[in-house]
Amino acid sequence: MERTDENTILANWTVRGVLRVPWKARVFFNGYSTYKLNKEGLIYEHIDTWDRSGGEILKQFIRKGGKG
Repeated sequence: MERTDENTILANWTVRGVLRVPWKARVFFNGYSTYKLNKEGLIYEHIDTWDRSGGEILKQFIRKGGKG
């Protein structure tokens, strides 16, 4: 986690795991969250950014061979 300026915090993260579906799909992607702070230091905005498109992430949920 890093405070980039007085009103912004960036947090890097990774999602990885095995989904609870019959074919036990594996999912993996990286990203970061941007938090904007108001004058009181409270979060008023939260934006997640992924390292790939949503479509690419969804492909990880589908069984190889098209049977998912």
